[in-house]
Amino acid sequence: MTVKGHDELAMIAKSIEDLRKAFLDKLQAIDELQEESRSLVTEMSMI
Repeated sequence: MTVKGHDELAMIAKSIEDLRKAFLDKLQAIDELQEESRSLVTEMSMI
């Protein structure tokens, strides 16, 4: 989402958008770690 303006409301909207993006990045990182964990468990169970 593009935020235009320089008033307090625009600054709050930009902060919320930044938080949203950071949250999505963290969710993606968690998904990647879970996939790596599943792969390791699968490999270990084959030993």
